[in-house]
This record gives sequence, C-alpha cells and structure tokens, in this order.
Amino acid sequence: DAASYFLGSFRKANDGTWSGREYWLLYATPHWQSKGGKDCRVVWTVTAADAKPSSCTACETAIVVKATLDSAETTCPSDLYKGDEAYAVTYEVDVAQDGSAKFFFSKSGKVLGSGFWATDAMGYLTDRQCKYF
Repeated sequence: DAASYFLGSFRKANDGTWSGREYWLLYATPHWQSKGGKDCRVVWTVTAADAKPSSCTACETAIVVKATLDSAETTCPSDLYKGDEAYAVTYEVDVAQDGSAKFFFSKSGKVLGSGFWATDAMGYLTDRQCKYF
C-alpha cells in the first residue's frame, strides 16, 4: 500500500499553448516496504490547449491535456501504470480572485485537486488517496 498523490504543473508559451508535467507520486507504507515496495513516481510530459468549460458552470477556463509517459523520469515499476502510458483528458478550472484554483474532470465533474492559476502558469495537487497493491 502507498499514499498516492497526483501533481500537475503547466506553463503557457508565447504561442498560447501549455506544456508541463503530471506526476503520480507514491509513498510506500511500512507494509509495502516490507514486501519490497518503495517510494516512486510516474511522470508524464504534457501539452495542453485552452478550451471552454462545458460541465462546470462556476469554472472560468478549461484545458485539453495530452500526456505521454516520460520513462527516463519514471521510477515506479511498469506494472503500476500499464495502460496509462499515454492519455488525453480535459480539466475545467474554477479560479478564485486570489489566484487559487480548483480543478475538475470535465467528463465527470469530479474534483481533481486544488492549486493555483495565473495567466502563464497553473498547477494542482490532489488529496491523498490510499492505494493497495
């Protein structure tokens, strides 16, 4: 078992496109460590484009994300992320006046995480989840 977090960090280029990384961070519990598990991360390189929110009425913006596994930066065993080497997803973002932001999955409307938004950068961190292997 492990404590699991997702983290995303994006920067906007002069041409209006976004790029960055998404991370799946796993922190091994003593139980998993006793079975050979260890802290590790899965890293994806991300490109994204601005979009209009479609399901979140309070959201000001959205991004369409395309991600590809960065195997050089990934330290987790491949069986943990098998089938997720590449993906596409849309996030909708509710931005507060202070720059804090809440990120949602466009398709389901479920909360992804909290973070920040600026005109040229944004990022999120999910709440901790427990994962069992």
